[in-house]
Amino acid sequence: MSTNARNLVEDGNKKPSTGILTVAYNWVSAAFTLTPAYGKVLYQYARQIGWFVVTTGMITLLPLVFEVRREAAIEQAEVSMIEQGLREGKTPQELHQMGLTAAVEPRVLN
Repeated sequence: MSTNARNLVEDGNKKPSTGILTVAYNWVSAAFTLTPAYGKVLYQYARQIGWFVVTTGMITLLPLVFEVRREAAIEQAEVSMIEQGLREGKTPQELHQMGLTAAVEPRVLN
């Protein structure tokens, strides 16, 4: 065997060092060598995924937020109407018959 062939065989049998700094260096250097080649493709996929997440969130979450706020406003208005009715001397059962459902608490234990 020639010296070059022997060196190749001996180098091939050596295990690479697996220290944490060596692993980190190899990972970072691989990332930097792949980034220019695949950067545009990764950017396009990231834009597509971002667009999907943002539009889906807007379509599903915004109506939910609006509904919760509207429900809170209606509940606050109903509470003020109940308080006004009680100040006028109406009973909670009369307020319940008028459509103010929060005037009478549910009977859970009976």
